[in-house]
Amino acid sequence: MSGRERFCYGRYPDLKRYLFVCQNTDMRNYALFCNLIFLVHVSVQALLTVDLLPKNVFAISGSRYNFTCIFVGDNGLPPVRVRFQRRKALPNFRYEWLDIPETETVFQTNKTEGNKVTATLHYTNITVEDDTSKGKHACTGYSSKGGQESRYRFTIRVTAVEDLPVARVTPNKTVSYGDGARLYCNLTHKNNEQTTPISSVTYLRNDERLKITTDVNQPLILSSVDARDGGDYRCRITVLLKKMEHYDVTSSAAYLHVRVRFRISMIKLTADIGESVAMVCSAEGYPLNIQWKKNYEEKSAIIKPKGRFILQSKCSFCDSILVIQNATAEDSGN
Repeated sequence: MSGRERFCYGRYPDLKRYLFVCQNTDMRNYALFCNLIFLVHVSVQALLTVDLLPKNVFAISGSRYNFTCIFVGDNGLPPVRVRFQRRKALPNFRYEWLDIPETETVFQTNKTEGNKVTATLHYTNITVEDDTSKGKHACTGYSSKGGQESRYRFTIRVTAVEDLPVARVTPNKTVSYGDGARLYCNLTHKNNEQTTPISSVTYLRNDERLKITTDVNQPLILSSVDARDGGDYRCRITVLLKKMEHYDVTSSAAYLHVRVRFRISMIKLTADIGESVAMVCSAEGYPLNIQWKKNYEEKSAIIKPKGRFILQSKCSFCDSILVIQNATAEDSGN
């Protein structure tokens, strides 16, 4: 390199330092020449903007997940390339970003509309190997001019489905009015205390919340059962995925049946012809299937809601009411 040669350096945000060799010995022209070179170089840098970033998720292995990012290109042109990538560690604390290879269960789809590219990464059967701890994730877009890249990272935390608890409520019971009952949330497969510690246990009856506890071994105690207590019981176990994110696991159900009883054994009603008559069945229990019958002269017939006969019941454990409109002599009987 001769003594006439000069060096000038240029910097620009997000760009590396550039070195230019100038061969004019006139210092004023030299400075101008270097500045012109630098400005021309910067002018070819393209800009990418992002409309949508991939979401961070807590995933369960074996599940389906999609991640979408949208890049808008520069100068009215779409990005020349948009890829989902993972970071690979190299020796001496170095790393590189590599495109995620496609398989039967992991693949990417891209859609271009005008100057916009929508990229979606599909996991049809996500595994613990897809966890960000085994390689960080990013969506990377490359501009149409100069190939300048923009990279946006996102996090996937995958919990093995085997680490989740499996439970069922026990036992199935049939009881009478006033009896007591205990139902248990029985773990048939224990959770992993390191990755999925239990935060709370909620007892449910027909999806109605009854009791919350932090002790999975604590039973649900019913001291005096009536028809309203009948139904299907489940427990919902809330765990902390990676000790950070709440996740609910619902058990299989146990049933509680309540034997039928009649509050009133018999009642006599009288009515004039043409009047309307309402008869109440005082049966209680769960489940309750009431059938109205008419017994007359040693014959029995099922009464169906039709014409003059109307059946009314406001709820599954409420009284069943049979209304006979415009009563006739043929309506007499038991």
